[in-house]
Amino acid sequence: MTEYEKAASDQGIKARFGRWALEDIERLAGNEDLGADILAARMPRPEPTAQRLEIRRRHLDHRIEAGWPMPVPTSTTSG
Repeated sequence: MTEYEKAASDQGIKARFGRWALEDIERLAGNEDLGADILAARMPRPEPTAQRLEIRRRHLDHRIEAGWPMPVPTSTTSG
């Protein structure tokens, strides 16, 4: 389920015949609280981040406090 589909479902909005009504899209786009919720859900959590970097949580905190650059996750696709 995409972020849009989840947000729409949470608001009780459903696609009709596989299409979304323009007024429903505009209503979701205008919901500032919804945008903040989506951004918060995208933010990486400290514990999984430390595990992914294979470092201790306190070392992650030190990196953040020092303003050190963090690795950027990349995705690979098989072609």
